[in-house]
Amino acid sequence: MARTDHSKKLNRFTRRLLAMGAALLVIAGCGGATGSLVAAPVASFRASPTSPAAGQAVQFTDGTTGVVSSWSWNFGDGTTSTAQHPSHTYATAGTYSVTLAATGSGGSSTAAVSLLVAAAPGPGGGGGPPVMNTENTISDQAQSATIAFDGLAFVTGSFCAQTFYPPGKVADFFGFQYLRDNDPSNLGHNTEFTTLSADPVLAVLTDAQIRTFVTLAQEEQALSDAYGYARFPLAKAFRRLADGDVPSGATGLSRDAVKAYSASLFAIDGQMSWLRATAYSSVLGSMDATQKAVLDAMKGKGAADWKQPSSEPSALQTYGQYSVQLRTYAGEMLAWYVGDVASDVYFCPERQGTYFGSFFMKDVKAMHNPNYTISSNMTAEMGDAFLAALDTTQKAKITGLVTQQKSDLLALVAKRDQLSVALRKLLSSGSAVDEATVLTLSRQYGELDGEISYFYATAFSEVAASLTSAQKATLLALRKTATAETGGSPDYDATCGNGYLYSAPLSSPPVIENTDFLFGSSSFAFSSSAFTDGGRLASTYTCDGSSVSPALSWSGAPAGTTEYALTLTTIANDGTKYNWVLYGIPSSVSSLAQGTTGVGTAGQSTDGPDLRYYAPCSTGPGDKTYTFTLYALSGSPSFSVPAAQVGGPALEAAISGLTLASRQITFVYARQGM
Repeated sequence: MARTDHSKKLNRFTRRLLAMGAALLVIAGCGGATGSLVAAPVASFRASPTSPAAGQAVQFTDGTTGVVSSWSWNFGDGTTSTAQHPSHTYATAGTYSVTLAATGSGGSSTAAVSLLVAAAPGPGGGGGPPVMNTENTISDQAQSATIAFDGLAFVTGSFCAQTFYPPGKVADFFGFQYLRDNDPSNLGHNTEFTTLSADPVLAVLTDAQIRTFVTLAQEEQALSDAYGYARFPLAKAFRRLADGDVPSGATGLSRDAVKAYSASLFAIDGQMSWLRATAYSSVLGSMDATQKAVLDAMKGKGAADWKQPSSEPSALQTYGQYSVQLRTYAGEMLAWYVGDVASDVYFCPERQGTYFGSFFMKDVKAMHNPNYTISSNMTAEMGDAFLAALDTTQKAKITGLVTQQKSDLLALVAKRDQLSVALRKLLSSGSAVDEATVLTLSRQYGELDGEISYFYATAFSEVAASLTSAQKATLLALRKTATAETGGSPDYDATCGNGYLYSAPLSSPPVIENTDFLFGSSSFAFSSSAFTDGGRLASTYTCDGSSVSPALSWSGAPAGTTEYALTLTTIANDGTKYNWVLYGIPSSVSSLAQGTTGVGTAGQSTDGPDLRYYAPCSTGPGDKTYTFTLYALSGSPSFSVPAAQVGGPALEAAISGLTLASRQITFVYARQGM
């Protein structure tokens, strides 16, 4: 069914999170309003798989918190490593004491894990380790095939194909992909797998438990749409690069801009992950022994052996409009319950850099053919065929991405581990999970994914520009084996249309903001005569001096701007702080003088009760990063709270559908005498 395009009105979460994008690279990991002397790091790590067999590679993922300058591993079998995320293979079965010593400027600490390594499986393979794990995912072989498949999809595809994105890749920290990829009955990639995993669970849930899922679906809908639409600018910018449609003065994408935007995008993913973990732990905590026995009986079995209800669960009729979400949540909750951190961390090889159209090429036939099973060899076979059609120079650009992304990929695994551990606390102990922590980790995850995407887009576009006519014909014919039925009809590329919100076709073309900013190019400029962007703020503008606001100026606002809004924020340990909230600035104004008052309407700060500028005044030692954000608006915001209660979050929510463009400048400040 076609889906109405609502992209003109992105919800408040999108604008709030995306407006922070350009500064995230600067502020991630900064201090905040409080601080202390540098402490020793707290060492921790995870092994994947948790129950390996001899001869099987084990991926050790560092999860140490704090400032770390070196890592020293001892694998308990006489071998060591100084890598942050090493991989090690044990030759023989046994129990090994693995230790990690993490050292930083504040000292060092040690973590230890006892790892039981089973005997290698016999010739028949019985009792061996799972077919797929994180080590398989990040292996050079898997990544090489996946990247090549992405490249084929991109150089032969279209923006429409790039928008196609399976919804199961969002908020995927609950082990469902692991459950799917390791299904003993080999039904993991059958179109009915979600139904097979979900219906036995839904059939035993009470109406109150089902309503928890319904509430989750209602809470998540705006976020889900926001995430889907917010993917489009990256996909569009990458297509512009491939088409040679680069803004005047730019030579390519801006790595920093892509990373910052991706960080903001993944913050939405983090919000959804936190909501799901909260709901799943609530339902599981309310289940009785009889209900849990159903889940326990499914553990370790394949989808073909899961006992299905005699009829479709009644909840799917009672709450029909949420039937897709109910099945998604039930399947994920099952995977979370029967899994562990290692299964939560696991992801399929194509999880990063998802803007290049490979999901369309891989899934489009399944979307049109019920009970269709996607070939497990498709990625490798078509990736190899793509590389075979390239010359030596072109091929090197593609295969070189495996090495280029390596450090980001390992760091991404570590970030998934931290997120999975944080979310699973709700399930294992019922302890509260700080939403701000999940969002911070998600933004850091997004930066890594953004850099990987930048690498892919740059290399793929260079290859696309160098293809000969013969190569293009060969590659297009290869593509059609995936996107057209036998005989060439129907050709799903030809019917792609306006694009997709996930896997739902859009009924009209999406409205996408100007993507010049992703190339580091835009006429909308914002600056201050009091400091350079990223520079140090003079004490005059802080509580160490006169506490007056610095002079600000801007130019080149987009057409249709009717007024402006402004915030000054910093990221502290306990979340975002607002030093200044100002809105209703007339469109005729293009600057604010030092110590300005009487322009626009001042909102509520988090630093005090008065509606005014609160000067930076952090109490902890070291530099803190602050961000001015200027919003060009197409109309006046309306609020659901009294004017005296309009703070930063309320303003950002109100301008979510009005923001034409935003610009940011940052400065650093360290409190004198600290």
